[in-house]
Amino acid sequence: MVIGMTDSPPADDLLEAAMEVLAEGPLPLDVLVERLDRAGCLNVLRADGVDEEDLAEAVAQELLYTDAVWSSPTDVLALSSHLTEGLVLTHRLSPDEISRGQVALTPDLVVLDWGGGDPLELGDGIPLVHEPGAHIPGEDNTTLAGPDAWLSGFSPGDVVAFVRTGRSVSVELAGTLGDDGHEVGLLRIPHDGCDEADPFILDALTSDPTAFRHPVRPLGELLRAAGLEQRGFSFGRSGDNWTSAGEQHHQRALDRLSDA
Repeated sequence: MVIGMTDSPPADDLLEAAMEVLAEGPLPLDVLVERLDRAGCLNVLRADGVDEEDLAEAVAQELLYTDAVWSSPTDVLALSSHLTEGLVLTHRLSPDEISRGQVALTPDLVVLDWGGGDPLELGDGIPLVHEPGAHIPGEDNTTLAGPDAWLSGFSPGDVVAFVRTGRSVSVELAGTLGDDGHEVGLLRIPHDGCDEADPFILDALTSDPTAFRHPVRPLGELLRAAGLEQRGFSFGRSGDNWTSAGEQHHQRALDRLSDA
């Protein structure tokens, strides 16, 4: 299908057509809708009774029900596969991580496996699996686990680069870390309240999908350099009045006790 032609696609081709347009790169929602409309792709929505003023919202709903597409707070949409292809994330290994063969995903590697699909694999096809980690209400302690001794070649404190190509991940010493001023600047995108680390970096990547393609400081350190503070696994603007997910969970528990 060539987007820009006037032929109207079948109803089930709307998602495919939108994905084809986004394959060229991130686009504002209104621009995407305009291009789809020129191609006749929105006629099926009109036939279903969607009003003209609701077409953009209907397109967004079609696209955002999976992790295949990310939308920034400014309504710029991007394919998750574009954001993650060639992604380089770093992490400082702890002695416990090396001995257990499990690396914390939050916050440094939180989007390493973004986009769904099959499990990530090491270069030799061995899967990297999620392990739940310690259960702490309001926090995500999921780890990424590989085969026995997959981290044995590293030492505590080593900064390791996780490089994603498709569903494959290579793990190597980061070496000399590059200048990260651009990445820090991207992470300063305004964000209301608090959230996990993944929306911050996905918004940054949507603004510039070429960022985070060389080893820089771990994401958690970059977020703090961008003016954020961390409580548990939540991040919010330093100086703003916000409560973390863990704090919210604790307050709900207190409220239930007081109402009992």
